Amino acid sequence: MCAKCGTRLVSEKENETQVWFGKSLKDLSEIPDPDVLGGS
Repeated sequence: MCAKCGTRLVSEKENETQVWFGKSLKDLSEIPDPDVLGGS
């Protein structure tokens, strides 16, 4: 939503996609590096 006027900037479906994508990136960022796991 626009902070200034309150207009919805994206559709509900687009918003759901952005939330899912953001969550996916967060989940990926929590995976430890192979070095941490003792990989070669």
